[in-house]
Formats: sequence, C-alpha cells, structure tokens
Amino acid sequence: MRNASVVSWSLPPKLFEDSLNSFYLTLWGLRFSGCDFDVYWLNRPSINKATPNCTATCPEGESTGMVSPMQDCNGTGCCTIDFGAEINAYSSTIVFKFVRRAETNLESHHNRSLSWDTIYITDPAARGLSWKIADQPDCASARKNQTSYACVSNKSICSDPDFDKHGYNCMCRNGYIGNPYILDGCLPNNEYNPLQRKMNCIRQCGNISVPFPFGLEEGCFARKGFDLNCTNSTSSTLLLQGQYPLLLQGQYHVINIYVDNGTLEYYADREKNPETSIGTDYETGKRSLYVQVGTPIVSVQWVAAHLTCQDAKRNSSGYACISTNSECITSKPTHTFVGYRCKCAQGYQGNPYITNGCVGPYAVSQLAMLIDGPRRVNVKF
Repeated sequence: MRNASVVSWSLPPKLFEDSLNSFYLTLWGLRFSGCDFDVYWLNRPSINKATPNCTATCPEGESTGMVSPMQDCNGTGCCTIDFGAEINAYSSTIVFKFVRRAETNLESHHNRSLSWDTIYITDPAARGLSWKIADQPDCASARKNQTSYACVSNKSICSDPDFDKHGYNCMCRNGYIGNPYILDGCLPNNEYNPLQRKMNCIRQCGNISVPFPFGLEEGCFARKGFDLNCTNSTSSTLLLQGQYPLLLQGQYHVINIYVDNGTLEYYADREKNPETSIGTDYETGKRSLYVQVGTPIVSVQWVAAHLTCQDAKRNSSGYACISTNSECITSKPTHTFVGYRCKCAQGYQGNPYITNGCVGPYAVSQLAMLIDGPRRVNVKF
C-alpha cells in the first residue's frame, strides 16, 4: 500500500426514496481493519481536516487477522467512523484519505503476513430499517395539528429523524421510559435504588474510597453505571465499568470520587475525543450518566438519574437524597444534559446518598475528639 491514498465511497441508495414512506434505510458508519494507518474524512463538514477521524495500530508482531477479532474496534487493529446525522449532507459520495504510519521496524513488518499491507472496509452491522411518522414534514408542523399529533404521552417529546428530512418520531423525556405514542405511556425510570442491598460492602480500593452510590460488588451500588472494578488493591487500580460506550471506550482509572459536588476524576490509557464524553448508546438507547467538565486529569460530573429534582421527588422509592439535612440539585452542565444530584445542606457535611449521612459541625467535632482524644484549652474570663 502507498503511504497515502484518497478513496471516494458511494453512498448506497435509500431503501425507499419517497419521503412520504414511513420506513427508510439508515447507515451508521464504517469499520476499518488493518495496522498502522490513519483515516481522514476529507469532505466532512465542521471538523479539523488535519486531525485523523480514525486510527488503527497493532502490537509488535501481530497481524490484522490476529488482532481485530479480539478487540471491540477500539483502535487496536480496527477503528470506526460514525456518520451520525452528517450523512444527510452528502448526496452520493464520501471521500476518505488513508495515510500509512511510519514503520519503525522494517524487518519486523517484512516478516508479517501480506494482510499487513491491506485495509479492510466493512459495514459493522450498520444498516437498519428505521421508521417515522410521515404525515407531517417535521415536529414544528406536527405540533400545530393536535388531533393527529402522535406524541400523546404527557412526558413525551418530538424528534426530527436524524437520517431523513421528512417526518418525525416520538420519545420519552430524559428519566422516563415506555411508549410515548399512548396516553401516560412514559413512566419514571426507576433504575436507581437508594438502599444498599448487601451488608458489609467493601468501600476501599487501596487508598481510594468508594462511597455509595458507587460500589464494587452487586448489591453495593445504586444503579448500573455506578459499578466500579478494583483490579488491584495494592496499586489502587480502580476502573470505571463500560455501561455507557460513548463515554467508556477504553480503560478509565478512577482517581477520586466526590459525593459533595457530584464529580469523579479519572485518567485514560490513551487520549479520547472530548465529544464522546456524553451521548446516547444507539444500540441500547441509554444516555451516559457522566459529562466531562475538566482536563487533563478528566473530571466528569455524574447524576443519580436523568430527572429534574421536581420529577425525582415524585418517586420516593427511587429518590437518591435520603439523608436528613440533604438537598437536591438539578444539574444542567450542557443544554442537552439534565439530571439531579444530592448534597448536604449548608452547615452539614458527609454523604447525602446514605441514611443520616449528612452531619453537622457538632457531630464532626465530636468525631474529631474521639479520634484525636481530649484537648486542654485555656479559657480567659
């Protein structure tokens, strides 16, 4: 393969060209398998053309055929480019530039299989049959005719299709699940369990504290997404689990967890695009509980659920702020991310996510006396 090649790829035609059809074919992206190359999407709008959109490398001595099946297309022998809604900007063709990375060990590369010089482009189960409500051109028009408006649940919202320019879909609001097309079909998502189900949970990974709602074992965390993995207590190796792939594509080593301001600090094995710190996993429909708020040691803000405080308080069995002297805060770090977290009321400190977790200054000073012992104080009258 030459050091650089430009390839034009023709988009497949839609399954049904008529915009009034309720079904249409979608293409999510492409998978590139091979070793030591960068892929640039040349005619992609609103992006730095000098930055690779996809990079694949291989461990020394392993060929593409050995690496790709063992990895989840994370840059080791394989990488992906997701099209998203940008596919609408192209009538027929997408242009890619492939650049071979410099070979540092020519003899080692010469002894590898011929597949080392080949890049395979595949469609990673990317085509799907999507559907829409096609009697109106978009959400704005659909809302004007309430007699035929399909989003009838009181917790539903309207969404224009990502991959088509006509019609609309309905979905439940953040924090709600169910059927948005029927009355009262969207119900609160009660994934959060405020009560620790297991006794004597391990709350340390080396020198890192793991407070509830996080946990290391089943029954010790409040919900999926807050489950952590202590792989080595001696070296304090604490990993964030991959429940939300748009955030967690790789190994993320947790450094600190702060329940008072709802943040978690981690560092990653390799650099990640900050754009992937928040979003929806298209396979499961789940939104990440985390949103990036700092670098270079990445600080992510987390929420108990994608609900406002007002909505969360309506479900007492799943409400996270269970400590007395705790309060709820609706978090909106970005215009698309909404959720709630808990904190101790002013003058109190501790963990608002556990029973009696927020304590006042008197209790804190009493605890200090128990730890440090009595002190002699000189008092002048």
